[in-house]
Amino acid sequence: MKHLILLLVVLLLSPVVIAGDCKPANVNVGANVYYFDSPYPPECTFQGVDYLWCLEAPAIGTLNGTWWYFASVWDNFVEVLDPMPGHPGFWAYYAVSYVSTSRGELWMRNTGVMDLENYFGDFPFGAETMAIVGGTDDYEGATGWLGYIWSEEGGVMKGEVCTQ
Repeated sequence: MKHLILLLVVLLLSPVVIAGDCKPANVNVGANVYYFDSPYPPECTFQGVDYLWCLEAPAIGTLNGTWWYFASVWDNFVEVLDPMPGHPGFWAYYAVSYVSTSRGELWMRNTGVMDLENYFGDFPFGAETMAIVGGTDDYEGATGWLGYIWSEEGGVMKGEVCTQ
């Protein structure tokens, strides 16, 4: 009976051990600085891959540091037409990004949508989900997710970061 109880305790605690330590993340992202040049600006290399454009922005909150965002320009944007006549539709897109902090880099895979009527109108904004896919130092093997609502002036990221 003791072995059965011990086995039951181990099985019940296993998901907690596997999941690691998850903490809420709340980050204010400051104004973006864009780097865009042909063929590749020197700032726009991440993990050995050159990107056609990138941006950096201050990250303030539970992740303090600098947020870097990388895209291959039009290769990663798909235009979806709006069924309403006279409306331009939206872009669906993907990118990669990381936050560089004093504890290491937190790497993310981003997917987003941007309403073109708003983006090219008076109030440009978009929304993204960011899957955390690892990192360096304290963030090695990290998982989790962040949601990001943005405009040209910055934005807000919220979610959770899980470390081992």
